[in-house]
Amino acid sequence: MKKGTRANIPPKSNRNDPICFSPYLYRARDRLERFFNRIKQCGRVATRCDKLAANYLAFVQLASIRLWLAAANESRGESLRICRAPHFRLLHLG
Repeated sequence: MKKGTRANIPPKSNRNDPICFSPYLYRARDRLERFFNRIKQCGRVATRCDKLAANYLAFVQLASIRLWLAAANESRGESLRICRAPHFRLLHLG
C-alpha cells in the first residue's frame, strides 16, 4: 500500500491463508476512532466554524480536556454536568 501502511483487519476463521493481524494495533485504532467521534460531539469542532487554525486547535484541546475530566470524574463516581450554550459548553463539576 502507499506510504508503507497495511490493513489490520481480523481474519475470518475459515480463511486458508490467514493475514497478518495485530490485536494491539486494532485496539489502539479503535480507541483513537472513538476519541475523535466523541470530540466531534461538540458542534464547534464538527463544523469547523473557526477561521483561524490556532482557535480551532484551542477548542479541540478544550474538548479533549472535557473528555478527560469526564472520564476522571466517572472513575471517582462523580458526574460531570455540561451546560449547553449555542457556541460553547461550560463545565460544572457536581
